[in-house]
Amino acid sequence: MTLPWLVAPRLDDPTADAAAAVAPPMLAAIRCVFGVGVEPGAVPDGDGLRPVYCVQLPVDAPGSLDADDTHEFDAASLLGALQVRALGRAWAMRLEFELVQTAGAAAQVDLFLVDAPAEPLHLLHSSPQPGGGRRLTFGTGLVHTPAGVARLAGSYHLEQRSGDGAAAGACAVQLGLTEYEFE
Repeated sequence: MTLPWLVAPRLDDPTADAAAAVAPPMLAAIRCVFGVGVEPGAVPDGDGLRPVYCVQLPVDAPGSLDADDTHEFDAASLLGALQVRALGRAWAMRLEFELVQTAGAAAQVDLFLVDAPAEPLHLLHSSPQPGGGRRLTFGTGLVHTPAGVARLAGSYHLEQRSGDGAAAGACAVQLGLTEYEFE
């Protein structure tokens, strides 16, 4: 993957106020989505993931992070446990991030992934926000092993940029997927 990677282009909105303030994107959710393949015996792939469990990590909860300021959840061990105990289906996991952009930002700047572990993020869906703006859900590809989950851990940095490439606000998150908070 070559960074920076365009993950969400600006909206083509002729009614948008070109003078509106551009606020940085806000992290709204971090989710570990565990699922199975479409059919019994099918390995989950691409759009073939059927979500079974979704673990959402708090992103704006004072006191919920330990001193290292890293969002931590042992998703690697959970995938391993599912694969050992729930043998009726093949399991995989996808990491999801949800960001909110204001109306001014959505119309004036592009959103780039500028730092991430080896796995790129892809836009899964976008929905309009009441009063303007949009909610963007990004996801990694599917990983099928605890070691694959561990490789998703690290620093994710998304940055808004104007047409001339100038930075216009960013959102960064540090993620650990092999440990728990306060461990």
